[in-house]
Amino acid sequence: MATKKSIIPEFMKDNSDDIFQFLFPLKIVLDEDKFSNSHYEVIVKNISKKQLFKYSVSHELLFLFSEFVKKIPF
Repeated sequence: MATKKSIIPEFMKDNSDDIFQFLFPLKIVLDEDKFSNSHYEVIVKNISKKQLFKYSVSHELLFLFSEFVKKIPF
C-alpha cells in the first residue's frame, strides 16, 4: 500500500515512466475493528512491461481514482 503521507503506490513511484492499469478487484480484506484499515486486493497491469501483479489498495483510492477495464461482448 502507499505510504501514510502519499497516495501514490510504491510501484508507481519506482517505475514512474511506466503505464499502469487497474484491471479488477480480487477481494476485500476487512478489518472489522477499524474499517479505515480495510483494503482491496486488485490486479494491476504494467502495460509498458506487459506484467500482471496483485496489489493492496485502500477503498478510497480504488473507487475515487481508478477506472476498471470492462470487456463488453458483442
